[in-house]
Amino acid sequence: MRSLIVVTLGLVIGAGCSGKKDAAVERPESARPAAERPREQSYDDKVEALRRLIKAGELEAGLKAARELVDDHRLDSGGWVVIATAYQVVGNGEEALRAAKVAAERDAKNADAWVAVGAAERSLGHPAAAETALRKALELDPKSRAARFNLAGLAADKGQHELARKELTALVEADPDDFETRFLLATTFLAQRELGPAKEQLSRIIERYPQHFKAQRTLAGLAWAEGNYKKAFERATIASRITAGDAETARLLEGSFYIVAAARLVCAAGARPWPADKVVAVLTQLENDEGLDGAASFVELDERYGNDAVVQGRIAKAAAAAGCAVPEAQGADAGTFAAPDAAAPGAVVPDAAP
Repeated sequence: MRSLIVVTLGLVIGAGCSGKKDAAVERPESARPAAERPREQSYDDKVEALRRLIKAGELEAGLKAARELVDDHRLDSGGWVVIATAYQVVGNGEEALRAAKVAAERDAKNADAWVAVGAAERSLGHPAAAETALRKALELDPKSRAARFNLAGLAADKGQHELARKELTALVEADPDDFETRFLLATTFLAQRELGPAKEQLSRIIERYPQHFKAQRTLAGLAWAEGNYKKAFERATIASRITAGDAETARLLEGSFYIVAAARLVCAAGARPWPADKVVAVLTQLENDEGLDGAASFVELDERYGNDAVVQGRIAKAAAAAGCAVPEAQGADAGTFAAPDAAAPGAVVPDAAP
Protein backbone atom coordinates (compact mmCIF):
# COMPACT_ATOMS: atom_id res chain seq x y z
CA MET A 1 0.00 0.00 0.00
CA ARG A 2 2.89 2.37 0.60
CA SER A 3 3.19 3.18 -3.11
CA LEU A 4 -0.36 4.56 -2.99
CA ILE A 5 0.30 6.65 0.09
CA VAL A 6 2.55 9.29 -1.40
CA VAL A 7 3.47 10.31 -4.93
CA THR A 8 7.21 10.07 -4.75
CA LEU A 9 8.26 11.02 -8.24
CA GLY A 10 7.53 14.71 -8.19
CA LEU A 11 4.43 15.47 -6.16
CA VAL A 12 6.14 15.51 -2.78
CA ILE A 13 9.82 15.96 -3.50
CA GLY A 14 9.41 18.50 -6.23
CA ALA A 15 9.56 22.20 -5.61
CA GLY A 16 9.58 21.99 -1.83
CA CYS A 17 13.37 21.92 -1.45
CA SER A 18 14.55 25.48 -1.52
CA GLY A 19 18.21 24.62 -0.94
CA LYS A 20 18.77 27.91 0.91
CA LYS A 21 21.73 27.97 3.26
CA ASP A 22 21.86 29.57 6.67
CA ALA A 23 24.45 32.33 6.38
CA ALA A 24 25.03 32.25 10.12
CA VAL A 25 26.46 28.76 10.03
CA GLU A 26 28.58 28.82 6.86
CA ARG A 27 31.73 26.73 7.04
CA PRO A 28 34.83 28.90 7.63
CA GLU A 29 37.36 29.14 4.84
CA SER A 30 40.42 26.92 5.06
CA ALA A 31 43.79 28.48 5.45
CA ARG A 32 45.09 26.41 2.56
CA PRO A 33 45.15 27.77 -0.99
CA ALA A 34 41.83 27.33 -2.78
CA ALA A 35 43.34 24.99 -5.35
CA GLU A 36 44.38 22.60 -2.61
CA ARG A 37 41.11 22.60 -0.68
CA PRO A 38 38.75 19.63 -1.30
CA ARG A 39 35.39 20.77 -2.62
CA GLU A 40 32.64 20.14 -0.07
CA GLN A 41 29.44 18.83 -1.61
CA SER A 42 26.95 21.66 -1.54
CA TYR A 43 23.65 21.44 0.28
CA ASP A 44 21.78 21.66 -3.03
CA ASP A 45 23.90 18.84 -4.44
CA LYS A 46 23.11 16.59 -1.45
CA VAL A 47 19.37 17.17 -1.66
CA GLU A 48 19.34 16.68 -5.42
CA ALA A 49 21.39 13.47 -5.11
CA LEU A 50 18.90 12.09 -2.58
CA ARG A 51 16.00 13.05 -4.80
CA ARG A 52 17.56 11.20 -7.74
CA LEU A 53 18.15 8.07 -5.65
CA ILE A 54 14.50 8.02 -4.55
CA LYS A 55 13.27 8.43 -8.11
CA ALA A 56 15.59 5.67 -9.31
CA GLY A 57 14.34 3.31 -6.63
CA GLU A 58 17.82 2.92 -5.11
CA LEU A 59 16.38 2.68 -1.63
CA GLU A 60 19.39 1.47 0.33
CA ALA A 61 21.61 4.20 -1.06
CA GLY A 62 18.78 6.68 -0.60
CA LEU A 63 18.43 5.89 3.10
CA LYS A 64 22.18 6.19 3.58
CA ALA A 65 22.12 9.59 1.88
CA ALA A 66 19.10 10.61 3.99
CA ARG A 67 20.88 9.73 7.24
CA GLU A 68 23.95 11.67 6.17
CA LEU A 69 21.82 14.64 5.20
CA VAL A 70 20.20 14.68 8.65
CA ASP A 71 23.59 15.60 10.10
CA ASP A 72 24.04 18.54 7.72
CA HIS A 73 23.67 21.76 9.69
CA ARG A 74 22.28 23.50 6.60
CA LEU A 75 19.23 21.23 6.38
CA ASP A 76 16.04 23.25 5.85
CA SER A 77 12.36 22.35 5.71
CA GLY A 78 12.56 21.24 2.09
CA GLY A 79 15.45 18.93 2.85
CA TRP A 80 13.51 17.31 5.67
CA VAL A 81 10.63 16.72 3.22
CA VAL A 82 12.99 14.78 0.95
CA ILE A 83 14.18 12.72 3.93
CA ALA A 84 10.58 12.01 4.96
CA THR A 85 9.84 10.88 1.43
CA ALA A 86 12.84 8.53 1.45
CA TYR A 87 11.57 6.83 4.59
CA GLN A 88 8.02 6.75 3.22
CA VAL A 89 9.15 4.95 0.07
CA VAL A 90 10.76 2.13 2.07
CA GLY A 91 7.73 1.80 4.33
CA ASN A 92 9.17 3.29 7.51
CA GLY A 93 6.18 5.43 8.46
CA GLU A 94 7.48 6.28 11.93
CA GLU A 95 10.72 7.82 10.66
CA ALA A 96 8.87 9.45 7.78
CA LEU A 97 6.50 11.13 10.23
CA ARG A 98 9.34 12.27 12.47
CA ALA A 99 11.16 13.89 9.54
CA ALA A 100 7.94 15.38 8.16
CA LYS A 101 7.11 16.98 11.51
CA VAL A 102 10.58 18.54 11.66
CA ALA A 103 9.98 19.90 8.16
CA ALA A 104 6.71 21.48 9.29
CA GLU A 105 8.35 22.91 12.42
CA ARG A 106 11.15 24.45 10.35
CA ASP A 107 8.66 26.11 8.01
CA ALA A 108 4.97 25.94 8.92
CA LYS A 109 4.11 27.57 5.58
CA ASN A 110 5.73 24.82 3.51
CA ALA A 111 2.78 22.96 1.97
CA ASP A 112 4.98 20.02 0.98
CA ALA A 113 5.91 19.53 4.64
CA TRP A 114 2.25 19.13 5.57
CA VAL A 115 1.73 16.75 2.65
CA ALA A 116 4.59 14.65 4.00
CA VAL A 117 3.01 14.70 7.47
CA GLY A 118 -0.34 13.64 6.03
CA ALA A 119 1.17 10.88 3.90
CA ALA A 120 3.05 9.46 6.88
CA GLU A 121 0.00 9.64 9.14
CA ARG A 122 -2.02 7.83 6.50
CA SER A 123 0.56 5.08 6.21
CA LEU A 124 0.41 4.59 9.97
CA GLY A 125 -3.37 4.22 9.92
CA HIS A 126 -4.23 7.65 11.38
CA PRO A 127 -6.82 8.98 8.90
CA ALA A 128 -8.03 11.91 11.03
CA ALA A 129 -4.52 13.24 11.60
CA ALA A 130 -3.68 12.64 7.96
CA GLU A 131 -6.69 14.60 6.75
CA THR A 132 -5.93 17.50 9.10
CA ALA A 133 -2.38 17.78 7.73
CA LEU A 134 -3.47 17.46 4.12
CA ARG A 135 -6.18 20.10 4.54
CA LYS A 136 -3.51 22.37 6.01
CA ALA A 137 -1.39 21.76 2.91
CA LEU A 138 -4.30 22.73 0.68
CA GLU A 139 -4.86 25.92 2.65
CA LEU A 140 -1.25 26.88 1.97
CA ASP A 141 -1.28 25.72 -1.64
CA PRO A 142 -4.76 25.14 -3.13
CA LYS A 143 -3.13 23.71 -6.27
CA SER A 144 -1.11 21.06 -4.45
CA ARG A 145 -1.51 17.88 -6.48
CA ALA A 146 0.17 15.85 -3.74
CA ALA A 147 -2.37 16.98 -1.15
CA ARG A 148 -5.29 16.28 -3.48
CA PHE A 149 -3.85 12.87 -4.39
CA ASN A 150 -3.47 11.83 -0.77
CA LEU A 151 -6.92 13.13 0.17
CA ALA A 152 -8.35 11.05 -2.67
CA GLY A 153 -6.43 8.10 -1.30
CA LEU A 154 -7.95 8.69 2.12
CA ALA A 155 -11.41 8.72 0.56
CA ALA A 156 -10.66 5.42 -1.16
CA ASP A 157 -9.40 3.98 2.13
CA LYS A 158 -12.78 4.80 3.65
CA GLY A 159 -14.64 3.15 0.78
CA GLN A 160 -15.69 6.49 -0.69
CA HIS A 161 -14.69 5.39 -4.18
CA GLU A 162 -16.93 7.76 -6.12
CA LEU A 163 -15.50 10.74 -4.27
CA ALA A 164 -11.96 9.48 -4.78
CA ARG A 165 -12.61 8.76 -8.44
CA LYS A 166 -13.94 12.27 -9.10
CA GLU A 167 -10.83 13.90 -7.63
CA LEU A 168 -8.41 11.48 -9.29
CA THR A 169 -10.09 11.88 -12.67
CA ALA A 170 -9.64 15.64 -12.43
CA LEU A 171 -5.95 15.19 -11.58
CA VAL A 172 -5.39 12.78 -14.47
CA GLU A 173 -7.17 15.06 -16.93
CA ALA A 174 -4.86 17.88 -15.87
CA ASP A 175 -1.78 15.68 -16.25
CA PRO A 176 -2.35 12.53 -18.34
CA ASP A 177 1.20 11.34 -17.66
CA ASP A 178 0.79 11.28 -13.88
CA PHE A 179 1.01 7.50 -13.75
CA GLU A 180 0.76 7.08 -9.97
CA THR A 181 -2.49 9.02 -9.89
CA ARG A 182 -3.82 7.07 -12.86
CA PHE A 183 -2.90 3.83 -11.09
CA LEU A 184 -4.79 4.87 -7.96
CA LEU A 185 -7.74 5.75 -10.19
CA ALA A 186 -7.60 2.23 -11.64
CA THR A 187 -7.71 0.73 -8.14
CA THR A 188 -10.93 2.60 -7.37
CA PHE A 189 -12.51 0.79 -10.32
CA LEU A 190 -11.06 -2.53 -9.15
CA ALA A 191 -12.48 -1.98 -5.68
CA GLN A 192 -15.96 -1.87 -7.19
CA ARG A 193 -15.29 -4.75 -9.58
CA GLU A 194 -15.45 -2.50 -12.63
CA LEU A 195 -12.76 -4.39 -14.49
CA GLY A 196 -13.20 -2.79 -17.91
CA PRO A 197 -12.47 0.79 -16.81
CA ALA A 198 -9.68 -0.46 -14.55
CA LYS A 199 -7.96 -2.26 -17.43
CA GLU A 200 -8.37 0.82 -19.60
CA GLN A 201 -6.51 2.98 -17.09
CA LEU A 202 -3.79 0.37 -16.55
CA SER A 203 -3.33 -0.05 -20.29
CA ARG A 204 -2.91 3.69 -20.71
CA ILE A 205 -0.15 3.61 -18.13
CA ILE A 206 1.89 0.89 -19.82
CA GLU A 207 1.34 2.42 -23.27
CA ARG A 208 3.27 5.47 -22.10
CA TYR A 209 5.40 3.86 -19.42
CA PRO A 210 5.93 0.10 -19.92
CA GLN A 211 8.24 -0.03 -16.88
CA HIS A 212 5.42 0.66 -14.42
CA PHE A 213 5.73 -2.42 -12.22
CA LYS A 214 2.42 -2.18 -10.39
CA ALA A 215 0.43 -1.71 -13.60
CA GLN A 216 2.12 -4.70 -15.27
CA ARG A 217 1.66 -6.94 -12.24
CA THR A 218 -1.96 -5.91 -11.81
CA LEU A 219 -2.71 -6.63 -15.46
CA ALA A 220 -1.05 -10.03 -14.99
CA GLY A 221 -3.35 -10.71 -12.05
CA LEU A 222 -6.42 -9.64 -13.99
CA ALA A 223 -5.46 -11.89 -16.91
CA TRP A 224 -5.09 -14.78 -14.45
CA ALA A 225 -8.47 -14.05 -12.90
CA GLU A 226 -10.04 -14.13 -16.36
CA GLY A 227 -8.37 -17.44 -17.22
CA ASN A 228 -6.01 -15.92 -19.81
CA TYR A 229 -2.90 -17.65 -18.51
CA LYS A 230 -0.69 -16.90 -21.51
CA LYS A 231 -1.32 -13.18 -21.10
CA ALA A 232 -0.81 -13.51 -17.35
CA PHE A 233 2.57 -15.12 -17.96
CA GLU A 234 3.60 -12.42 -20.44
CA ARG A 235 2.67 -9.59 -18.08
CA ALA A 236 4.22 -11.29 -15.06
CA THR A 237 7.43 -11.81 -17.03
CA ILE A 238 7.62 -8.09 -17.78
CA ALA A 239 6.90 -7.25 -14.15
CA SER A 240 9.62 -9.62 -12.94
CA ARG A 241 12.16 -7.94 -15.19
CA ILE A 242 11.22 -4.54 -13.78
CA THR A 243 11.33 -5.59 -10.11
CA ALA A 244 13.03 -8.86 -9.26
CA GLY A 245 12.17 -10.91 -6.19
CA ASP A 246 8.50 -10.00 -5.79
CA ALA A 247 6.67 -13.00 -4.34
CA GLU A 248 3.29 -12.35 -5.99
CA THR A 249 4.90 -11.95 -9.40
CA ALA A 250 6.79 -15.22 -8.89
CA ARG A 251 3.52 -17.02 -8.08
CA LEU A 252 1.91 -15.66 -11.21
CA LEU A 253 4.89 -16.69 -13.33
CA GLU A 254 4.96 -20.25 -12.03
CA GLY A 255 1.21 -20.78 -12.01
CA SER A 256 0.48 -19.32 -15.42
CA PHE A 257 3.38 -21.11 -17.10
CA TYR A 258 2.37 -24.44 -15.60
CA ILE A 259 -1.23 -24.11 -16.73
CA VAL A 260 -0.30 -23.00 -20.27
CA ALA A 261 2.17 -25.85 -20.69
CA ALA A 262 -0.10 -28.43 -19.07
CA ALA A 263 -3.07 -27.41 -21.25
CA ARG A 264 -0.88 -27.95 -24.31
CA LEU A 265 0.02 -31.38 -22.98
CA VAL A 266 -3.64 -32.27 -22.48
CA CYS A 267 -4.23 -31.34 -26.11
CA ALA A 268 -1.22 -33.35 -27.27
CA ALA A 269 -1.26 -36.38 -25.00
CA GLY A 270 -4.48 -36.46 -22.99
CA ALA A 271 -4.69 -36.68 -19.22
CA ARG A 272 -1.64 -36.77 -17.01
CA PRO A 273 0.72 -38.37 -16.26
CA TRP A 274 2.34 -37.24 -19.50
CA PRO A 275 5.17 -39.10 -21.26
CA ALA A 276 8.57 -37.44 -20.87
CA ASP A 277 9.04 -37.07 -24.63
CA LYS A 278 5.72 -35.25 -24.94
CA VAL A 279 6.69 -32.92 -22.11
CA VAL A 280 10.00 -32.07 -23.80
CA ALA A 281 8.32 -31.56 -27.16
CA VAL A 282 5.64 -29.21 -25.79
CA LEU A 283 8.08 -27.18 -23.71
CA THR A 284 10.39 -26.82 -26.70
CA GLN A 285 7.48 -25.73 -28.89
CA LEU A 286 6.35 -23.14 -26.33
CA GLU A 287 9.84 -21.68 -26.12
CA ASN A 288 10.50 -21.67 -29.86
CA ASP A 289 7.10 -20.56 -31.11
CA GLU A 290 5.93 -18.24 -28.36
CA GLY A 291 9.00 -17.44 -26.30
CA LEU A 292 7.53 -18.97 -23.16
CA ASP A 293 10.27 -20.31 -20.93
CA GLY A 294 9.25 -21.62 -17.52
CA ALA A 295 10.03 -19.60 -14.42
CA ALA A 296 10.62 -22.91 -12.64
CA SER A 297 11.12 -26.50 -13.68
CA PHE A 298 7.91 -27.86 -15.20
CA VAL A 299 8.58 -31.25 -13.60
CA GLU A 300 8.83 -29.64 -10.17
CA LEU A 301 5.65 -27.68 -10.76
CA ASP A 302 3.86 -30.81 -11.93
CA GLU A 303 4.91 -32.61 -8.76
CA ARG A 304 3.61 -29.70 -6.71
CA TYR A 305 0.28 -29.16 -8.44
CA GLY A 306 -0.36 -32.39 -10.31
CA ASN A 307 -2.76 -33.76 -7.69
CA ASP A 308 -4.47 -30.45 -6.99
CA ALA A 309 -8.03 -30.84 -8.30
CA VAL A 310 -8.64 -27.11 -8.67
CA VAL A 311 -5.40 -26.54 -10.57
CA GLN A 312 -6.04 -29.50 -12.84
CA GLY A 313 -9.56 -28.21 -13.39
CA ARG A 314 -8.13 -24.90 -14.55
CA ILE A 315 -5.87 -26.77 -16.93
CA ALA A 316 -8.89 -28.64 -18.28
CA LYS A 317 -10.74 -25.38 -18.82
CA ALA A 318 -7.75 -23.84 -20.59
CA ALA A 319 -7.45 -26.88 -22.85
CA ALA A 320 -11.17 -26.79 -23.64
CA ALA A 321 -10.89 -23.09 -24.49
CA ALA A 322 -8.19 -24.04 -27.01
CA GLY A 323 -10.65 -26.41 -28.68
CA CYS A 324 -9.18 -29.65 -27.36
CA ALA A 325 -11.11 -32.67 -26.15
CA VAL A 326 -10.55 -32.92 -22.41
CA PRO A 327 -10.34 -36.43 -20.96
CA GLU A 328 -12.66 -37.01 -18.02
CA ALA A 329 -9.68 -38.11 -15.96
CA GLN A 330 -8.22 -34.61 -16.25
CA GLY A 331 -10.98 -33.30 -14.01
CA ALA A 332 -14.06 -31.28 -14.75
CA ASP A 333 -13.87 -28.89 -11.81
CA ALA A 334 -12.43 -25.68 -13.22
CA GLY A 335 -12.26 -24.15 -9.79
CA THR A 336 -13.17 -20.65 -8.85
CA PHE A 337 -11.37 -17.86 -10.64
CA ALA A 338 -10.93 -15.34 -7.88
CA ALA A 339 -11.92 -11.76 -8.56
CA PRO A 340 -9.23 -9.11 -8.08
CA ASP A 341 -8.43 -8.40 -4.47
CA ALA A 342 -9.45 -4.81 -3.83
CA ALA A 343 -7.65 -4.86 -0.49
CA ALA A 344 -4.34 -5.16 -2.30
CA PRO A 345 -4.77 -3.20 -5.54
CA GLY A 346 -1.06 -3.12 -6.21
CA ALA A 347 -0.96 -6.90 -6.41
CA VAL A 348 -4.18 -8.10 -7.97
CA VAL A 349 -3.76 -11.87 -8.01
CA PRO A 350 -6.05 -14.79 -7.24
CA ASP A 351 -6.34 -15.78 -3.64
CA ALA A 352 -5.33 -19.38 -4.36
CA ALA A 353 -2.56 -19.32 -6.91
CA PRO A 354 -0.46 -21.29 -8.45
